[in-house]
Amino acid sequence: MKPIIGVTPHYEGNERVLGVRPGYFSVLRACGGLPLMLPLTDDARDIDQLLGLVNGILVTGGVDINPATYGEEPLPQVNPPFDDLDQFEISLIRRAIDRDLPVFGICRGMQAINVALGGTLYQDLPSQYHTGCPHFMEPPLERMSHRVTLLEGGYLKHLLGEETIGVNSRHHQAIRKLADGLARAAVSDDGIIEAIEMPERRFVRAVQWHPELMWRHDDRQQRIIRHFVEACRQGSGGAT
Repeated sequence: MKPIIGVTPHYEGNERVLGVRPGYFSVLRACGGLPLMLPLTDDARDIDQLLGLVNGILVTGGVDINPATYGEEPLPQVNPPFDDLDQFEISLIRRAIDRDLPVFGICRGMQAINVALGGTLYQDLPSQYHTGCPHFMEPPLERMSHRVTLLEGGYLKHLLGEETIGVNSRHHQAIRKLADGLARAAVSDDGIIEAIEMPERRFVRAVQWHPELMWRHDDRQQRIIRHFVEACRQGSGGAT
């Protein structure tokens, strides 16, 4: 049986049509998972029921997280809020971690994990963090934008066995204060946190880049996702 992986949605356009970009489903299926898009809900009982159906959670990229979720007023550069998605993901992440279900975050998903656990974000890197590192690349997004350093003792260094890897990059927000219980696993040359993990949990990990767009021509990116899928396959709890 393939592990069922709950995938958080994003929205497109003014009508806020919910969906999942195809790269997420493609890489999860290629790595042996069975992805399932989750519906938005603010009902804790519904979230618990959803978590009982899946073997792990992928928190995807998308629009900016409302700074109100970490106690700040939004800067003008921040996207209009999508509070329903913010509150759903924060509750989902917390409840999944309580169950010790595998959780993996990509881009916004990494930021959501940090916020859900009490961390904060740079709302807008160009105005709050001066750097020459190209964090917001133009398409095509399958190519490398910059390199990140894999930190000693981190899961990525153990998994990939390399000092640095090339990544794509399409974000203007990033982790500012790292939440208690989280640890850095990779950083960019300018010091921005590029990957995190939660050592006290079986599998809570995330990256700031988009492996779902690079995996077809970069085996290292596929190995990152396959590692997550295998954790979902081996895990206890969740779907039965």
